[in-house]
Amino acid sequence: MAVLNEHTLEIYVDGSSLSKPRRGGVGIRYVWIDPHGHAAHSDLPRSYSYDGARIGQMELRACIEAIKELISRHPPVHPSDFRKVVIHTDSRYVADNYPNVKGDTGARTVGRLRKRPRSITSQSGRNCFGSTSD
Repeated sequence: MAVLNEHTLEIYVDGSSLSKPRRGGVGIRYVWIDPHGHAAHSDLPRSYSYDGARIGQMELRACIEAIKELISRHPPVHPSDFRKVVIHTDSRYVADNYPNVKGDTGARTVGRLRKRPRSITSQSGRNCFGSTSD
């Protein structure tokens, strides 16, 4: 895990897929420094699976679900408490393709998030979703 900064929300995401039967799932963990200076975390429980999903789809779905939860009515933490959100992924597919997010779910979710934290960065260090830097 990365060294935590009190003004940064770290989101760790991972997607998975089985080949037979073809079914996928996501794992999401939010990590931050609480007001007392201690590391805190929240795991996003996902008890359902995606039929017919491939690994690349699940890696992207993990990012989308993490952001959707963050901008929902009852987020695990409030994005306004942070200056920066960092999404960590082990997927080269996600790191290379985040600028191409299109469609109802991706574009609207990303557009709504742009108004909240000041920057989002992929694990590879590339600026994600067209946000501004610190």
